[in-house]
Amino acid sequence: AVVSTQSTGERENNGEEQQEDTISSNEEGEDLKKEQKVSFKRYYHLIRSNKAFSYLLWGTIISNFGDWFNEIGCLTLIGNGYSSVLVSTFLITKSLPFVILASVAGVVADAVDRRKIMIATDICRFITVLLFMVVTKDTLWLLFILQVLQMSITTFFIPASEGYMPLLLKKEDLLVANNLMGNTWSIMLFIGASAGGFVTSWLGVRTDFFIDALTYLASAFFVWRIGKLVISGNEKSVELSDNIESKGLLEEDEKTENEEEGKEIKQTLSTKQKIFKGLR
Repeated sequence: AVVSTQSTGERENNGEEQQEDTISSNEEGEDLKKEQKVSFKRYYHLIRSNKAFSYLLWGTIISNFGDWFNEIGCLTLIGNGYSSVLVSTFLITKSLPFVILASVAGVVADAVDRRKIMIATDICRFITVLLFMVVTKDTLWLLFILQVLQMSITTFFIPASEGYMPLLLKKEDLLVANNLMGNTWSIMLFIGASAGGFVTSWLGVRTDFFIDALTYLASAFFVWRIGKLVISGNEKSVELSDNIESKGLLEEDEKTENEEEGKEIKQTLSTKQKIFKGLR
């Protein structure tokens, strides 16, 4: 009888624990749904409220969409060569420029106007991708050269874009913007790859390269449209000309803050001296 009462008690305890687990899991699921709803609302609000960031976002979406057309076009040309060595060479030419030039591109992005870098690299990539249209089965070596050139230019675009984005946003919006950029890349992977495969089978690889080139031109146009920057942590919208660098603005803000602090220190010292003289 004692054993039976213990077993029933253990069953009741196990049942209560299972109920608590199900309740906690349901609550976690509801919290996750709420977070997702909030994040989508914040995405929408950020795009609607910050026009400068929305231009950068649309340029990124369009260029990412075109990148997959280029990818499928190149793989189709290489696949016609029936060589696994060509495929591995293609992958190497895509990644090697990032390894070699990443540090140099970061220094250039810090020293030169990032907006100008993005526009210049988009125009250079537009011209480079148009040259892909002359590649044939017999001139695959040209494809690899153009691929290295395109990825080298892209290496300079990435740090400029990543460094430019915080200047368009407030600090509290940075995380939302980064998540939004990451999600759009994943979505464009699905849409761009699907559309690229359809276009390749229907119109051929030259159309893939032409569409990709146009997306870079569209990206340059959207970056050019950005006219206002919101300095991180400052709610005021500041008009900037093309030749003014954000770095200089930040340094000016720091100088004014230091000058104000110096004035306050001088005032406190002068008041203390007056009090001391009065006591004497």
